[in-house]
Amino acid sequence: MKGGTSKSTYLRVSFFSLTKLKFRTPQVCGLVRRHAYSLLHVHPYANAFNFNDSNLSHGHHDDQVHPPMSAGVWEAKYEVDSLAAFLRLSRSYYQHTHDLACFQYPDSPSLPPSASSPPSSSPSSSLWLGAVRLVLDTLQAQQAGTLEHLPSVPPSFPPSLPPSFPYTFQRETRVASETQWGAAGEGGASRRCALVRSAFRPSDDATLLPFHLPGNAMLSVELKEVGKMLEEGGEEGWGEGGGEVGRRCLAMGEEIGRAVEEEGVVWVKRREGGRGGKEEAEGGGCGMEGMESVYAYEVRGQGEGGREGGR
Repeated sequence: MKGGTSKSTYLRVSFFSLTKLKFRTPQVCGLVRRHAYSLLHVHPYANAFNFNDSNLSHGHHDDQVHPPMSAGVWEAKYEVDSLAAFLRLSRSYYQHTHDLACFQYPDSPSLPPSASSPPSSSPSSSLWLGAVRLVLDTLQAQQAGTLEHLPSVPPSFPPSLPPSFPYTFQRETRVASETQWGAAGEGGASRRCALVRSAFRPSDDATLLPFHLPGNAMLSVELKEVGKMLEEGGEEGWGEGGGEVGRRCLAMGEEIGRAVEEEGVVWVKRREGGRGGKEEAEGGGCGMEGMESVYAYEVRGQGEGGREGGR
């Protein structure tokens, strides 16, 4: 199944294309496996993949990306909601079917499996479970603050070694929103606050501030749903390691959810005739009269929560 206008599969678009279909169809299981294979064996940060890895001319292979792109990648714009879409697709299919066999295909770097491929005799080595582990590792890497990637803290000037950012993106373009800024394309500086960085928005435009709040909110929900799904299946259904992955999902989902509330709620001037925000400030001084709290779209993770700031 293709998503978007190109000859490629977008993680997010291919999932939302299913909203008019029934999740019980075999093709949905095939898409779950395809997403898992693409993330685990092609590129954990890519947002769109080619059907196969035989032609480097398909896609944006002139982009300067770290980790490097392979021929199986159409575009490697890291969007946190793309990873959330994989989780949502997985749990939506399971909630509609309780089809454990779909998730038990053995891990293999060979061609991606179809919906009719047999399940694994060892669920702990399943392709899907490996992909979820990698998603968790990727998200954890993107929770780190900018200073954590520098070779020395406090940083030396000039630096003795180049920064070790887990993901960078640069594109030669005349449109600023098509690339990321920074010396290496790492984007804006941030501190560790439990939110997960995102280089691009769902619109494929570059983020201006490193933490995209709607994507983090979606991620929090889907991590907790996948965690519950793994708990329900138990070690017998998911194999050895399934319980540990489930606990990681639940813990990270809760952590990100708290950070959305702590870092993402900001105070802005209440608009005349507006619908109102999350809360409204009444009397009591502190200069907060006439203000209301709303969720920001993006934040720096520098303590904007609880005051005027964000975007």
